[in-house]
Amino acid sequence: MRGPLLVLVLLIPATLAAQQGSAPVRTDADAGQALFERGFGKDGAARSVVEVMPAFPGGEPELYRRIKEETRYPKEALRNGITGRVMVHFMVEKDGRVDSVWVPRPVDPLLDAEAVRVVRGLSGWSPGTMDGRPVRVLFRLPIAFTMDPAAAKKRRRKATRRRG
Repeated sequence: MRGPLLVLVLLIPATLAAQQGSAPVRTDADAGQALFERGFGKDGAARSVVEVMPAFPGGEPELYRRIKEETRYPKEALRNGITGRVMVHFMVEKDGRVDSVWVPRPVDPLLDAEAVRVVRGLSGWSPGTMDGRPVRVLFRLPIAFTMDPAAAKKRRRKATRRRG
């Protein structure tokens, strides 16, 4: 009985000390909540935070044509029948360049790396604007790596046999 009581007595001061530093976190949370609420109207309907979204030269058709043209299916992924849709996130900066490219939910390292490479090469965007000033905008772009399902299954079986 003495052991648990001693542990409890030792933990109480640590708990009290940890609670003393919680005020800045609450302040940060309040500031974050205020930013969040600015993105919504009084009725709860979503408002566009950016008045004019960034645009790729030539519009969406040109963007997708360029992605299709630049994307190379990784040989190892093709050989092993790896398919998937990679959702790439990136920032379009105030000057229209692409920055901070990342994949929040990795599909396969080979496919992810190729999707990031392709998106990094998409330069020349016209920047998004808010109140007439250019702003940074987060973009999400899906890049699909597909092949015939029967062929993919056959390649996966072969890859399993090669490994095992």
